[in-house]
Amino acid sequence: MLNHIFCYLHATADQQLVYKQGVPEGDSLFGFMDADWASDVNDCKSTSGFLCMLAGGTISWSSKKQGSIALASTEAEYIAVAHATKEIIWLR
Repeated sequence: MLNHIFCYLHATADQQLVYKQGVPEGDSLFGFMDADWASDVNDCKSTSGFLCMLAGGTISWSSKKQGSIALASTEAEYIAVAHATKEIIWLR
């Protein structure tokens, strides 16, 4: 397992996160979110995810199964929005 980690680090040593100065979205924190309604056929729970960006670079992200069963796609989206909003408030 440790060998796989070192191989991964060696292979990705030249990759980096890039944060831009002077771009219109550079000073603002913004995010994207989405939900996949009832994606798990075993328990009918939805999966939600979000991505937060600052200065053109990703600073936070998450993807996880929702804790409750959404009865409609709109409800799944509301749960995902609440999850993303908590993160954005914390980041601010």
